[in-house]
Amino acid sequence: QMGELVRAIFQLYRQALVSTFSSLTRNWVLVVAIVVLAVLMFIISGIAMSLGMLGGFLLGAANAFAVGTLLSLLEQAVLSTRQITWEDIWNAAGQYFWDVITIGFIVWMPLQFLEIGVQSNPYAPVIVSAVFFLLFLLLNPIPEIIYQSRLDSPLDSIKESYKFVLENWIEWFLPLGLILTPVSYTHLR
Repeated sequence: QMGELVRAIFQLYRQALVSTFSSLTRNWVLVVAIVVLAVLMFIISGIAMSLGMLGGFLLGAANAFAVGTLLSLLEQAVLSTRQITWEDIWNAAGQYFWDVITIGFIVWMPLQFLEIGVQSNPYAPVIVSAVFFLLFLLLNPIPEIIYQSRLDSPLDSIKESYKFVLENWIEWFLPLGLILTPVSYTHLR
């Protein structure tokens, strides 16, 4: 039975890879949009660094704008059968801005309190890193939940992400583990 499960999981991954490749070749404009958004974020980061705390808020808003735009384009690439056009990029601009910035704020606030609370602890970096990694695992499906489920509240999105991870952990994290293992190994050496 375990062999059948493993075979089914790899069949699922193969189908997903074929679909992804097909979608990317049909929607090559998405790759250009990602590069443009990355360059814009690099430029904004340079400007924001000199603005102190205000720059941090500017960078957070720019990041939410870029991620929201990318999620909208991914939604079109995944759920639509038509090819993405240049006009779609303009229409997608900032589409999920409020969803992304609200979830980012919900995650950022407790992390700030945690960092303040463990400042005098000699293991503070380890504790903060462990909590951040746990949040990364539990909230990993959030981008897909934002554009596929369109829930009413960001808290509902977080709850749905947690439920999804509990129900689909092996299918969701096996490829992630396979990708991160070599990276972790080279980082630890």
